This record gives sequence, C-alpha cells and structure tokens, in this order.
Amino acid sequence: MPEIKREVALNKALPIEIHELLARDESPQIRSLVADRRQLPSHVIQLLSEDPDESVRARIANNKKTSLEILLRLTKDSSPIVSEAALKRLNESVKV
Repeated sequence: MPEIKREVALNKALPIEIHELLARDESPQIRSLVADRRQLPSHVIQLLSEDPDESVRARIANNKKTSLEILLRLTKDSSPIVSEAALKRLNESVKV
C-alpha cells in the first residue's frame, strides 16, 4: 500500500483534493512528497509547515510556493535542518 500512495503522490495530474488527503497521511515520506509539489493551495502549505516531522517542514521550506510569512516562521523552527532551509530560501528570494 505505501508504494501505491507514493505513486499517487508523484502523479502530476493529481487533483488538489487528493493532495490535501495525502498531506494528512500517517507516513512522513508521503507528506514529504506532497510538500515538494508546486501546485499546492496555501492552506496545505500551512498544514505541512506545522508538520511534526522535520523532514516535511524542511521540504515545505524549500518549496518555491511557500510564502515569506511561513518562511520567516520556519527560520525560528526548533530543528536546525528546517531553520537553515528556510533561511536559505529567504536569501535566494532576496537575491532575485
């Protein structure tokens, strides 16, 4: 079953509603795949930015669609992996 969910999460034609369901999946690996998606609505990005798993939060910090507000919050994350990813994205945004 996890392999099927993985393949579904990687499907480029997946409806937003399915991404919303997968963003709440029990597996952090599935949630991480969702966090990599560019076509996420802001409420799903918000949800994933508060994920209990640091790898999911780090992936959402790296997502180009993540708002400055969320990136600023993630710079204060308790996980250095997350806070450093958010700082890197903010620095990239300033250079553009």
